[in-house]
Amino acid sequence: MKKTSLILFCAAALLCGCGTESNNGGPTIFQGRFIGYTSEYVEFFLPQENGEFKEIPVNVAPDGTFCDTIQFDRNWYDAPLFADKFMFRISVEQGKTYTAEFDITEEGVESNFRFTGEGEAENTFLKHLWALPYVEDVSKATSFKDWQAYLDGRYAPLREELRTIANKPFVKYYTEDLATKEKQFSYFYPFFAASLSGTVPEDKDFEAFVGKNRKESDEDFRKTMEIIAGNIPYLLKEIDTKEAVKAAETLSVVPSRKESAMTILLTSLVGAGSTNNLEEAYEYFADVVENEDYLDQIDEICNNALLLAPGAEAPDIEMEDLSGKVFHLSDFAGKPLYIDLWASWCGPCCEEIPHLKKFVDSLGANPEIQCISISIDENRADWENKLKEVGSTWPQYLATDDGQESISKKYFVSGIPRFLLIAADGTIASVNAPRPSSPDIREELLSLL
Repeated sequence: MKKTSLILFCAAALLCGCGTESNNGGPTIFQGRFIGYTSEYVEFFLPQENGEFKEIPVNVAPDGTFCDTIQFDRNWYDAPLFADKFMFRISVEQGKTYTAEFDITEEGVESNFRFTGEGEAENTFLKHLWALPYVEDVSKATSFKDWQAYLDGRYAPLREELRTIANKPFVKYYTEDLATKEKQFSYFYPFFAASLSGTVPEDKDFEAFVGKNRKESDEDFRKTMEIIAGNIPYLLKEIDTKEAVKAAETLSVVPSRKESAMTILLTSLVGAGSTNNLEEAYEYFADVVENEDYLDQIDEICNNALLLAPGAEAPDIEMEDLSGKVFHLSDFAGKPLYIDLWASWCGPCCEEIPHLKKFVDSLGANPEIQCISISIDENRADWENKLKEVGSTWPQYLATDDGQESISKKYFVSGIPRFLLIAADGTIASVNAPRPSSPDIREELLSLL
């Protein structure tokens, strides 16, 4: 960001009545600019102890500049700031003045921000933290010792950067946070190792790590397991489901936690459509798990998921077009149907739109594969506005209430974007089809039919 921009920010602050000096403990002055601003939706979305969220809107001018005075209930070293489909994670403290620039022109990049003045060192650190790829090299998981060395190398520069920051409470918070992240990523090891070798390896170092952490709280273990379960289906799309369940079993020496981990992981895999070798995974789960509630839960999930195997009849999805006319999947019979499940508020979904447009255009006027998008937006206006923005050239639909229920309860979709491929005869070809951004999308889809 250019220095001249910062001067303009300060001038704007004076014009709208924002001061430039800190008043520790009091209101926070938040000023700056959003580059590429096209939405009125900008707000802090702060988690509360009761599980709910406190929304604090930021007043932004039509040109993207903002100058607001905000009363925070405490210092927030990890404050989610939403701007349209972006979520920035920044540090804001009571009584300080922040001058910042956020670039929202490049979809999917949420570390494009910069602070100058107060909070610069803290938020520069956060910029580096959130720019770090989630996982750079799974191949480092050849042994737990190598995996930990890899993790240490990932976080060493951030730990070193923390040592240069004078804000002691902030440094304490993120020193603990980095230690937690490194520990959580350590638990990913058996999944990544299994993806490399095809089976979960026996590793004495990992067993020692698990044994050392047996005294962590059930809550901390569950949080870690939920992070693992939420990411494994997407990081390791081809992982064998049975081996993934066996990997989850190795994450604790406590029997109840073993069963909980296996249940959470298998539920997530099915919800994401990752059901490679599901029958064997289910049989293994049923053999080793004793908790009746877990058994009942997985029995229902897996039996229903098996109904979505290739060749099974595709459950219907009811939807409406822009005029309100109702459609069903049967209306598209006769040609294979590629379905994009998305929502206007979903950043990764919107990232796929240009790729889907390119794919649709490549199919020509008489496509061998039909393509439609079905939004799960609850607010029709949000959906319509997004369609105007992207200029879709293929059929767009909004799931009705019945359609929403079918997507979640019959297709077990727990996260988007998600892509379905339905054969010409109305049977399932894949409930976890390749994304449009896949380099060989046409060939991959045809191979599934």
